[in-house]
Amino acid sequence: MAEVHRQIQNQLEEMLKSFHNELLTQLEQKVELDSRYLSAALKKYQTEQRSKGDALDKCQAELKKLRKKSQGSKNPQKYSDKELQYIDAIGSKQGELESYVSDGYKTALTEERRRFCFLVEKQCAVAKNSAAYHSKGKELLAQKLPLWQQACADPNKIPDRAVQLMQQMASSNGSILPSGLSASKSNLVISDPIPGAKPLPVPPELAPFVGSQSKLSDSYSNTLPVRKSVAPKNSYATTENKTLPRSSSMAAGLERNGRMRVKAIFSHAAGDNSTLLSFKEGDFITLLVPEARDGWHYGESEKTKMRGWFPFSYTRVLDGDGGDRLHTSLQQGKSSSTGNLLDKEDLALPPPDYGTSSRAFPAQTAGTFKQRPYSVAVPAFSQGLDDYGARAVSRNPFASVQLKPTVTNDRSAPLLS
Repeated sequence: MAEVHRQIQNQLEEMLKSFHNELLTQLEQKVELDSRYLSAALKKYQTEQRSKGDALDKCQAELKKLRKKSQGSKNPQKYSDKELQYIDAIGSKQGELESYVSDGYKTALTEERRRFCFLVEKQCAVAKNSAAYHSKGKELLAQKLPLWQQACADPNKIPDRAVQLMQQMASSNGSILPSGLSASKSNLVISDPIPGAKPLPVPPELAPFVGSQSKLSDSYSNTLPVRKSVAPKNSYATTENKTLPRSSSMAAGLERNGRMRVKAIFSHAAGDNSTLLSFKEGDFITLLVPEARDGWHYGESEKTKMRGWFPFSYTRVLDGDGGDRLHTSLQQGKSSSTGNLLDKEDLALPPPDYGTSSRAFPAQTAGTFKQRPYSVAVPAFSQGLDDYGARAVSRNPFASVQLKPTVTNDRSAPLLS
């Protein structure tokens, strides 16, 4: 339908362009040229007519004088021949003037008709283009209208292409998702523990790439955007990246032992996103998935009974041993931190998406952390910060050297050789 209307619009634009080029522009040029030509022709005609009229008036005046002389003369016969000559001249002059006026009138009518014919010719050209526009539009609509009406005759009928696409998606879903565990590891489902949860199918064009990228699913999820950063330039930056774990990996290590309840320490608004969970400060949330993904957790609000994703750093664990399990899981290396992933063999990962130095964050424990984070992916845990701070200080070999103040009054000029 859009293509048909586009063609009709193109025909309309061609018609308007023809109207402008063949009628308006030509008329403007014609009026400008004719105004000069007709002004000159009128001036010439008036001059010639005045000349012929003056000659006729002169002959009539001479004839009048001659008749006065003949009437007062004793011998009027001697003026008779001359009077006949003036009468013939007056008749000749009168005929020339009348002929000239007639020719001028004919010329004026001819020029006027030429202008009208020019205008009618241009109007016919514009009308022809308008007729072509309407006939083209009628032809296009006459061909497409039955097809459009047939396409929407049965609203409950699904097109064949859509049926084929659904069959392909079903077949690819069966081959790519052999089990619920593999589907969860490849980021194809929101959460397996939710009753009645269904896996999200993978588009057919992306099916060949799912197997080759299964290792990347431990640290990156397709539900949240991943930021890119510049790779570290030296070993010092690499040590920093390995020392500071991601908040998502800490959340994953925190929940290895099963579900738990958390309490919101900040408010979170989902906005227009239906996959996010909204809550107020002080609300209790039950976690529904065993692991967090890039700092985001999936749970159910006990107050509103709504489910969705929420930033895990906006909450704190209610269990008393949550901090101990966090410390134990980090030391045993069970969480999928960036440092652990970098140590894996044959694993190509992009550089970490955080580069903030630990000196910008105060050393706080996970249980007493109250400052609202700028990003859920920024680490702010005391275990990683303490180790990182100790390593950074130990790198200075002159940290224990004390300098003594010295005073000198030597103001002599330097020796030049």
